[in-house]
Parts: sequence; C-alpha cells; structure tokens
Amino acid sequence: MSKRRITKQQQRRIKARQDSHIDDEQGLNEPGLVVAHHGTGVTVEDQDGHRRHCKLRQHLGIIVAGDEVMWQRQGQTGGVVTALCERKSVLTRPDARGVNRPIAANIDKMLIVLAPEPCASSLLIDSYLVAAETLGIEPCLVLNKCDLAPLIREQKLDTLLTSYEQLNYTVVEVSAHEGSGIDHLQSVLKNHTSVFVGQSGVGKSSLIATFLPHATIAVGALTDKQRLGKHTTSRAELYHLNKNARLIDSPGIREFNLWKMTPAEIAEAFIDFKPFLGQCKFRDCRHVSEPQCAIHQACKDGLIQPSRYQNYLSLIG
Repeated sequence: MSKRRITKQQQRRIKARQDSHIDDEQGLNEPGLVVAHHGTGVTVEDQDGHRRHCKLRQHLGIIVAGDEVMWQRQGQTGGVVTALCERKSVLTRPDARGVNRPIAANIDKMLIVLAPEPCASSLLIDSYLVAAETLGIEPCLVLNKCDLAPLIREQKLDTLLTSYEQLNYTVVEVSAHEGSGIDHLQSVLKNHTSVFVGQSGVGKSSLIATFLPHATIAVGALTDKQRLGKHTTSRAELYHLNKNARLIDSPGIREFNLWKMTPAEIAEAFIDFKPFLGQCKFRDCRHVSEPQCAIHQACKDGLIQPSRYQNYLSLIG
C-alpha cells in the first residue's frame, strides 16, 4: 500500500497546528537537543545539560539525534516534544520499503570510518562521499586499527587511501587500541557536529570510548567466519566530546543505499567529474556509452580514476 501524499493545504494546516502549540503554551516550552531516539520517544537535553525521556506529539514525524526541538516538562523526569526546529542538514537512507528515514540531523562533518578488516569498500566510501557532497557536509576518511600487522593491512588499502588524498579528501589514521592519531582526530572534530558512519566492526564505538572513557558504550568484536562486524550500536546517539564538539554515532551498516537521485545529481557529487561536466555532446548525457562523453574520455585519459568511474556506474544503476 503506497504512502498517502499530503497536499500543500494539509501541510499548511499541520504547520499552523505546530505554531499554535508554541503560541498557546509559549511560557511552558523550552529549547532542547535530541541526543537519542528510542521506540516512541527521544532523550532530550536541556540548556543546563540535564536529560529527560520525552514523548513525541504525533504530527512531528521522525525525530533523530542532533535535532533541535521545543519541549515541555512533565513530572519530575519526563517531558513531551511539542515542535521540531528547522534542520540545517539531515542524513537519510532508504528503509526496506524504499522510504527515506533520517539518521542524524544538523551535522556539518561526516567521518567515514574504515579499517584493514572488515575489508574497506570503495563503493561504500563513494556512496557516503556522494551523500556528503549533496548535503553540503564536509567528509573525512578515518582509518582505524592502523596498528594491525602489515600482512592484514594490504597494499591495496594504502593505494585506496592515496587515491582519495589525491582528490584532496582529508585522511586521518588512528588506532583506538594504541591511542595513536587520537589528538589529530580530535582537532578535526573541534567546532563541529560530526557523524560517524561506516561498516560494522571498523571500531566507531571503540573510538568514541577512547574520547569518553567514562561513558557506557558497547564495543563488539568481529565475527570469526567472515570477519564481519557485529552491530554493537542499535541507535544513533549524540555525545559531547567537549564544549565545542559534538559527535553522533550511527548504527553500523554493511551497505549504504543513497536516496533516489538522478544520474546528473550523482555525477555532480563526484568532485573529480566537475571539470568535465557540461562538455559532453549531449546535454542529457548519462556518461555511460553515449558518443563524445567528456567523463568517459577523461577516464580514458587518466584524468578520472577508473574505480571512481565504475562506482559512479554502479550508483546510477
């Protein structure tokens, strides 16, 4: 059954009801920050840093970690969220039914965490980079477990990281186990609201545990058979690293599917394609097999990495 579409008139009525809640009860509302979503409620942090479990009014839709909201106190420990403030950015991914679901909100930096194992996927990395570029979020590649033996850390991983450095993406190498590179990573996080993304088992939760040793954070190990990560994070949660840095840990995923995008939108998000866009013979060129395609020619000339071009083809389907 398809989801019922809301008309513009209905959208205006919903917004009017939201506004009326604030106007009618303005003295009772106060601003808050959502630090986690769980079940039918959220954990809201007030301006003094105190946290409460809050219910959600039905008209608000899905609220996620990083959202700024208006809320009212209920009892000694509870509350209710009455309004959702405008988002600066929101990271989404489609669910099993193809419906976009928000993961984290109001982020300005995306940390794509990878490791020697589980094996890093350039297609997954490029999917995240396309999402970051489209949303105007600054990406950074973080290689965790850089202390692993050279036999595990294969040459192709170094080649992969070098290829992204050549595109002027920031790459940081760290070891949550040994603590190396942590200071550098903290400087990258400073003055930003960041989100950790990446496959399960790459050590996102371990890195956060290094930043916040007194926080209760579940850390898992790799499964033995396929060396794939276990899902130790079941929900996105926001952490304060200090007064000037926030970090959202997202549930580990082995695949990241972009929301519905046109080939033109995906091509725009490949930063190495940009010098050649608009130079194809046909204005609606998909850069697949069309004659006199500037992107395809740039790939032949070595100006675009073949792996990036192949990932583009995979993403446009």
